[in-house]
Amino acid sequence: MNETSNHVFEAGEANFTMDVVEASQTVPVLVDFWAAWCEPCKQLTPLLESLAVRASGRFKLAKVDTEKEQRLAQAFQVQSIPFVVAFVAGKPVDAFVGAKSEPELIEFLCKLGVSFDEDPKPDAEPKEASAYEKAIATLRDGDPQGLASLVPELEALE
Repeated sequence: MNETSNHVFEAGEANFTMDVVEASQTVPVLVDFWAAWCEPCKQLTPLLESLAVRASGRFKLAKVDTEKEQRLAQAFQVQSIPFVVAFVAGKPVDAFVGAKSEPELIEFLCKLGVSFDEDPKPDAEPKEASAYEKAIATLRDGDPQGLASLVPELEALE
């Protein structure tokens, strides 16, 4: 449906072995442990999703909702979120806790061997989120009034 669907997916106990561990045999897989109430998660996840698209499949992003997948979060001893674990060749090889800037994320991914189609410009002004991105974030936040305010921008996309 959208560009991220091939590179970004929800992960849980049922699909973790196949979609994360086995998939990491061919491409690095980042596992993003998050929760809806976590403000730093709301900053980090869109950056990770954007980088997954920019990398054109050179890594995958598995999102694990710690509220729904408590046993999986316990298995990884998640004590603070966001918590991101990188899998390569079927094994966790690196991790970090907390939100990171885009340049920091690019550096983290480059250490895993991920490359990007265009040169990242970390010093460039951050672009404003598109109406679509704002709508997705507003839906995640559960803010129907905020979504209503985005209707004119979304209608302009047609």
